[in-house]
Amino acid sequence: MCETNLSPVFVYNDGGRKIAGFKTNGDPIIRAIAIAAQRPYQEVYDRKTQRGWLKDYMTELGFVWTQTIEDGGRCQIHLNADELPSGRLICNAYGRSVAVIDGVIHDVIDPSEDGKCCVFGYWRLTN
Repeated sequence: MCETNLSPVFVYNDGGRKIAGFKTNGDPIIRAIAIAAQRPYQEVYDRKTQRGWLKDYMTELGFVWTQTIEDGGRCQIHLNADELPSGRLICNAYGRSVAVIDGVIHDVIDPSEDGKCCVFGYWRLTN
Protein backbone atom coordinates (compact mmCIF):
# COMPACT_ATOMS: atom_id res chain seq x y z
CA MET A 1 0.00 0.00 0.00
CA CYS A 2 1.31 3.45 -0.87
CA GLU A 3 1.97 5.73 2.03
CA THR A 4 1.33 9.45 2.09
CA ASN A 5 1.93 12.23 4.56
CA LEU A 6 -0.89 14.33 3.14
CA SER A 7 -4.35 13.98 4.65
CA PRO A 8 -7.07 14.50 2.06
CA VAL A 9 -9.44 17.42 2.47
CA PHE A 10 -12.97 16.48 3.54
CA VAL A 11 -16.21 18.46 3.31
CA TYR A 12 -19.43 17.23 4.91
CA ASN A 13 -22.05 16.97 2.16
CA ASP A 14 -25.22 14.84 2.16
CA GLY A 15 -25.95 15.57 -1.51
CA GLY A 16 -29.31 17.12 -0.71
CA ARG A 17 -30.68 14.00 0.96
CA LYS A 18 -32.09 15.83 4.01
CA ILE A 19 -33.66 18.56 1.87
CA ALA A 20 -35.31 15.82 -0.23
CA GLY A 21 -36.96 14.53 2.95
CA PHE A 22 -34.90 11.40 3.58
CA LYS A 23 -34.13 10.71 7.24
CA THR A 24 -30.97 8.58 7.10
CA ASN A 25 -27.72 8.83 5.15
CA GLY A 26 -28.78 5.98 2.88
CA ASP A 27 -27.20 4.88 -0.36
CA PRO A 28 -23.68 6.29 -0.95
CA ILE A 29 -23.90 5.98 -4.76
CA ILE A 30 -27.03 8.16 -4.85
CA ARG A 31 -25.34 10.78 -2.69
CA ALA A 32 -22.10 10.66 -4.69
CA ILE A 33 -23.88 11.10 -8.02
CA ALA A 34 -26.03 13.95 -6.69
CA ILE A 35 -22.90 15.73 -5.47
CA ALA A 36 -20.54 15.10 -8.40
CA ALA A 37 -23.17 15.63 -11.12
CA GLN A 38 -24.83 18.53 -9.27
CA ARG A 39 -28.22 16.84 -9.63
CA PRO A 40 -31.10 16.86 -7.14
CA TYR A 41 -30.97 13.90 -4.76
CA GLN A 42 -34.58 12.96 -5.50
CA GLU A 43 -33.88 12.85 -9.25
CA VAL A 44 -30.96 10.45 -8.78
CA TYR A 45 -32.93 8.36 -6.29
CA ASP A 46 -35.86 8.04 -8.69
CA ARG A 47 -33.55 7.05 -11.53
CA LYS A 48 -32.14 4.16 -9.48
CA THR A 49 -35.38 2.24 -9.90
CA GLN A 50 -34.76 1.78 -13.64
CA ARG A 51 -33.13 -1.38 -14.90
CA GLY A 52 -29.45 -1.04 -15.79
CA TRP A 53 -29.65 2.43 -14.36
CA LEU A 54 -26.10 3.13 -13.22
CA LYS A 55 -24.08 2.71 -16.40
CA ASP A 56 -26.77 4.28 -18.58
CA TYR A 57 -27.34 7.21 -16.24
CA MET A 58 -23.65 7.91 -15.71
CA THR A 59 -23.04 7.90 -19.47
CA GLU A 60 -26.05 10.17 -20.01
CA LEU A 61 -24.66 12.61 -17.43
CA GLY A 62 -21.28 12.68 -19.21
CA PHE A 63 -19.21 10.45 -16.91
CA VAL A 64 -16.61 7.97 -18.16
CA TRP A 65 -15.49 4.92 -16.12
CA THR A 66 -11.81 4.23 -15.40
CA GLN A 67 -10.88 0.91 -13.80
CA THR A 68 -7.81 1.37 -11.57
CA ILE A 69 -7.33 -2.16 -10.27
CA GLU A 70 -8.09 -5.59 -11.69
CA ASP A 71 -9.45 -8.47 -9.61
CA GLY A 72 -6.66 -9.66 -7.35
CA GLY A 73 -4.40 -6.84 -8.51
CA ARG A 74 -2.35 -4.49 -6.40
CA CYS A 75 -3.82 -1.14 -5.44
CA GLN A 76 -2.37 1.68 -7.55
CA ILE A 77 -4.68 4.61 -6.73
CA HIS A 78 -5.83 5.74 -3.30
CA LEU A 79 -8.39 8.23 -2.04
CA ASN A 80 -5.73 10.89 -2.13
CA ALA A 81 -5.68 14.15 -4.09
CA ASP A 82 -2.12 13.46 -5.26
CA GLU A 83 -3.17 10.21 -6.93
CA LEU A 84 -6.54 11.15 -8.42
CA PRO A 85 -7.17 13.31 -11.48
CA SER A 86 -8.75 16.72 -11.03
CA GLY A 87 -12.38 17.30 -11.83
CA ARG A 88 -15.63 15.77 -10.63
CA LEU A 89 -15.19 12.11 -9.70
CA ILE A 90 -17.21 9.33 -8.14
CA CYS A 91 -14.71 6.89 -6.67
CA ASN A 92 -15.45 3.27 -5.83
CA ALA A 93 -13.35 2.65 -2.74
CA TYR A 94 -13.82 -0.64 -0.84
CA GLY A 95 -17.47 -0.96 -1.81
CA ARG A 96 -18.29 2.65 -0.99
CA SER A 97 -18.96 5.32 -3.56
CA VAL A 98 -17.68 8.77 -2.70
CA ALA A 99 -17.67 12.08 -4.56
CA VAL A 100 -14.29 13.77 -4.98
CA ILE A 101 -14.18 17.22 -6.52
CA ASP A 102 -10.74 18.55 -7.43
CA GLY A 103 -9.16 16.41 -4.72
CA VAL A 104 -11.70 17.26 -2.01
CA ILE A 105 -13.87 14.45 -0.60
CA HIS A 106 -17.56 15.35 -0.34
CA ASP A 107 -19.55 12.90 1.80
CA VAL A 108 -21.11 12.39 5.22
CA ILE A 109 -17.95 10.68 6.50
CA ASP A 110 -14.30 10.75 5.52
CA PRO A 111 -13.57 7.23 4.20
CA SER A 112 -10.03 8.08 3.03
CA GLU A 113 -8.11 6.44 5.88
CA ASP A 114 -5.66 9.35 5.67
CA GLY A 115 -5.24 8.87 1.92
CA LYS A 116 -4.58 5.11 2.11
CA CYS A 117 -8.03 3.79 1.08
CA CYS A 118 -7.78 1.92 -2.22
CA VAL A 119 -9.79 3.16 -5.21
CA PHE A 120 -10.90 0.32 -7.48
CA GLY A 121 -12.15 2.68 -10.17
CA TYR A 122 -13.83 6.00 -10.72
CA TRP A 123 -16.36 7.80 -12.86
CA ARG A 124 -15.05 11.13 -14.17
CA LEU A 125 -17.25 13.89 -15.57
CA THR A 126 -15.98 14.75 -19.03
CA ASN A 127 -18.15 17.71 -19.99
